[in-house]
Amino acid sequence: MTLRPLFPGKTEGSQFIEQVAVLGLPSKTTLQNISSQLSQNTIDLVHNLDDIPARKISDILPYKDYNSEDIKDAADLISKMLKWVP
Repeated sequence: MTLRPLFPGKTEGSQFIEQVAVLGLPSKTTLQNISSQLSQNTIDLVHNLDDIPARKISDILPYKDYNSEDIKDAADLISKMLKWVP
């Protein structure tokens, strides 16, 4: 819908931070489960962050290009697919 990446970033760490900004900070258990896929620097950075709440997906979709019902449906679908541990 936005014609641009939802999680832009040039490195694993920057993409992960973009994900945290949208999905919120993963729980420690979740972070441990996915930590084998992350570098130690990224894990250390996440451990130093304060709790970051998830954003509403509808807040980051382009309202000006679509009607409110389309945004609502798209946000519902995207939020169901974007989970730390689907």
